[in-house]
Amino acid sequence: MVASALACKSAITGDQQYKKQSEEMLLEAERGSQQPEQKKRFEEYAERIRYRLASRAIIDKPEYDKKFRSQKSQ
Repeated sequence: MVASALACKSAITGDQQYKKQSEEMLLEAERGSQQPEQKKRFEEYAERIRYRLASRAIIDKPEYDKKFRSQKSQ
């Protein structure tokens, strides 16, 4: 959740320090994801946060899923 908040700050302000901190939090969360279910949830979450960092667009999970994931399942 901290990575998400920092990614939002990065998207709004364009401040690269927030982006860097968000990426660091993502790495920390990845290291803590040991079990298969944890890894699956992390990957789903991290994908959206990385999109936010790259695009500076803040969209919620339902919008992200509609935009990107519904295409994968077709």
